[in-house]
Amino acid sequence: MGMISAITAGGSLKFSTFTGSLNPEVSIEFLTNLVRGSRRLVFLILDQHSAHISKMTIEYVNSTNGKLRLFFLPSYSPELNPSPHRQGILPRPVSAIHLRCLLAHCRLG
Repeated sequence: MGMISAITAGGSLKFSTFTGSLNPEVSIEFLTNLVRGSRRLVFLILDQHSAHISKMTIEYVNSTNGKLRLFFLPSYSPELNPSPHRQGILPRPVSAIHLRCLLAHCRLG
């Protein structure tokens, strides 16, 4: 079993579990739920897992007409990834300063 997750700027954890491997279909299902549940634009910082950078995922993002924007961390940067299942604890709410630091290391997807 795997987990895909996102942390909102307010510190809320959004997650989904899945069986098998993380693939574009799982990634798109999670992104769809994030966008559907938000009244605002969604800015998402991701690692460069193949499911996140796949052609299918990028086509889905483009189909949201700007409601979803992806930013990608450098290729290997686990210290920048605030995901709770990587750290083993739930982080504090993401501050504006932390967000600016993350974005300084990201590239627009």
